[in-house]
Amino acid sequence: PMASSNPTSSFHGSLHTRLWAFDEESVYDAPEVAGVYALWRYGRVIYYGCATGGESTIRSCLAEHFVGLRGAATRNASHCSWELSARPGRRHLELLQSHWAVYSAWPACNTGVGGLPGPRED
Repeated sequence: PMASSNPTSSFHGSLHTRLWAFDEESVYDAPEVAGVYALWRYGRVIYYGCATGGESTIRSCLAEHFVGLRGAATRNASHCSWELSARPGRRHLELLQSHWAVYSAWPACNTGVGGLPGPRED
């Protein structure tokens, strides 16, 4: 479902339940805390990311994707979502493993994922 209100309004649930347009306003409204995030295109997750806290916040990571610092493929996402997490590294791994379990592939822009079942997509 698409949301039109402020994306930080008490949203702490799964990053699969609410999507935000991947635009300047949503990036600015993203939380400045640790967590995981997803970038979407055509209704599919193309990238799962991890913001570990400190300088690496959900907002800062999304901003880097938005301006193209992390490549054109993620810059062209249509939507984003996020989930706050005290253990973002662990949650990121869970998301990748779940994606693999369903699709037998990584999200299109998560290439070279090491330490997980399945082939590396380099």
